[in-house]
Amino acid sequence: MSTLTIFLGDLGTRGIDGETGLGVADIRESIIENPLLSVLKTNKLNNVGDVTVSRTGEALIEDRYGDYQFITGDDHTNYLHYSNDFANWSDILNNWTLTSTNNADPDGGNDASYITLNTDITPSTSFVIESTASGMTAGYKTASFWFKVVSGTVTDLEFKVGSESFRVKSSLNSTWERVSVSTEVNVASSLINIKPIGLTGAVIGLYNCQFENGSNVTTYIDVPATTPVTVANTVPPIRRNNLGYLIEETKTNIIQNTENLTRNNWEISGGTVSSYNGQGVFRDWYQYIQMAFTNQSLLLSSTGTFTPNVDYTVSFFVYVLSGSVTSLNISLQGGATVNLIELPTEGFVRLSAVVRAGATGDLVFNFISPDLTGNVLFMGVQVETGGLTSYIRSATGSVTRPEDDVNGTYTLPRPDAPWSFAFTHNSVIDNSSIKFVFDNGQAPLNDFAAWFSGTQLNIKIGSVTSTFNNAIDSTRLGAVYDGTTIKIYKDGFLYDTQSNNGFVSLIAPTVYIGSDDTSTNSINAYLSNLEFWQDELTAAEMRTITGI
Repeated sequence: MSTLTIFLGDLGTRGIDGETGLGVADIRESIIENPLLSVLKTNKLNNVGDVTVSRTGEALIEDRYGDYQFITGDDHTNYLHYSNDFANWSDILNNWTLTSTNNADPDGGNDASYITLNTDITPSTSFVIESTASGMTAGYKTASFWFKVVSGTVTDLEFKVGSESFRVKSSLNSTWERVSVSTEVNVASSLINIKPIGLTGAVIGLYNCQFENGSNVTTYIDVPATTPVTVANTVPPIRRNNLGYLIEETKTNIIQNTENLTRNNWEISGGTVSSYNGQGVFRDWYQYIQMAFTNQSLLLSSTGTFTPNVDYTVSFFVYVLSGSVTSLNISLQGGATVNLIELPTEGFVRLSAVVRAGATGDLVFNFISPDLTGNVLFMGVQVETGGLTSYIRSATGSVTRPEDDVNGTYTLPRPDAPWSFAFTHNSVIDNSSIKFVFDNGQAPLNDFAAWFSGTQLNIKIGSVTSTFNNAIDSTRLGAVYDGTTIKIYKDGFLYDTQSNNGFVSLIAPTVYIGSDDTSTNSINAYLSNLEFWQDELTAAEMRTITGI
C-alpha cells in the first residue's frame, strides 16, 4: 500500500532533485515505467500495444539449454486414414491379426488395440500393418504412435512411407511409449506401414497413430475415416530464447535432402555412408549421416544451382565421432577452396564459411584422414546467399523458410516530434546488408526507421537519415530525439549526437519490428526489450533504461 501526499508551495532544492521522494525525478519515473510501446520483453511478447508474430512453415531455434526446436505457425493436420481404427488397416499378405480392441491405453482409457504377428516379420517384409495418408503437401512430415510389446519377441521397429523404410527408436518393452520418426515426403498420398520386426506369435499394442506436417510431435488428432482432420495451432510461432526473439527474413537453402546422404543429390568417393545408430542434431535417430574412410581423402558432393563468382555462406553440423580427421576443405563449382583444420570431437557443432562459386561443378566437401580412422557424422548442410541464418530443414520439395512477421498497429510517437526508444540486440552480423530494428513502411518521404548496416546504426525521419558509426558493438542501445537532434546511448552512456530536421506529412498505419514491410532486410538476429516513449528522456533516465 502506498500513500500520495500533495504539498503546496515550493519544494526546495532536495525536493526538486527528487532526493526526498517527492520531487521531479519521481514524477518522471512514471514516464520511464510506462512507455508508449513495449514489446519483446522477457517472458511475454507484449505488455503494451498490439504487436503480433506470425509465420507459415517451420523455423529453427536453439533454446537456452542448447537443444534445437522447430517452431511452426501452421495449423496441425493428421493425414493418416483410420488413425486408431486398425480394423480398417490393410493386411494383404495375412501377416497379422487384430487380436483385440478396447484395451487399456496410455491416456487412461480403453481404446488401444493388440495385434498378433501371424508369421516372422523381417526387414525385407514388404507389407505389414498398413494404411494411407492423403491430402499432403511436400515437405517434412512426422509420424508418431504409441507402441508396446505385449508378449513374444520383437527385435526392432520400422516405419515405412511408400517404398522407403526408417528405423524407429523404441524401448521394445511392455511399457507404452510414444515413438516418432521424421522424414521428407513429396507426394500428396502415400502408403504408411508400421513394421515390427519379430517372430510369429508376438503381440504388440498400438494406439493413436499420427502423420503430420513438420518436425514435431503434437497432440493427437483422431481421423475416423479417410479425410484428413485439421485443428488450429494454439502455440505462438515466436522464436525465443535467453538471447531474445529471433527474427529472420525469407531465405532458401539451395541444398536438398540435407539429413540423408544416400539421396540422389549426394555422391561420395573415398568413403562410405551408413545409418548412425544414435541421435542426430534434431533428436532424430538412425539417420544416414555417418561416414567412414576408405581413402585418405573422402569427397562428399551435392548438386545445386549456383551463380559463378558469387559468395555463398556454407554451413553444416559436424562431429568427428572417433579417429583422426585433420582437415576439411570446401569448394563450390570448382572455385577457391576454404580450409577448416579444427573439427569438433565432443559433439555436433555448426560450422560455416563464405565460399565463392566457380564456373561449373558441385558443392564439394573434402575430409582428410591420413590413417583412414576417421568416423564422421555430417548433416544439416545449408548454402544460402548473404549472411548466415538459422538452419532450414531441407527435403526435395520444401527448402524456403518464410520470414518472421512481427508487426502491429502504429502506436509509436510522431517521428518528427520528441521521442525516445531503446532496444537490445544479439548476434547481429557485421556486414553491409540492411538489418531493420523497426520500420513504419513509409519510405522514402514519410519514413521512421532504424537499421544496422555494417557497424552503423541508421535512424531515418522522413527523408533525412542520421548515421552513427561503431554502434553495433553495444548490445543495449537507446536514442533520444528533441525535435532537432538525435542522441545515441550505448550501455547507458551518451555516445554520439547528430542533427536531424526530418519531417513527415502522414502517420503510418503499421509498425514492423525487426524488419521492414518486405520479406527481406530482417535483422536476422535476436531482438528484445524494444520500448518507445513519446518524450525526450533525460540522460539519467537513459542511464537507467540502457545501462548494464
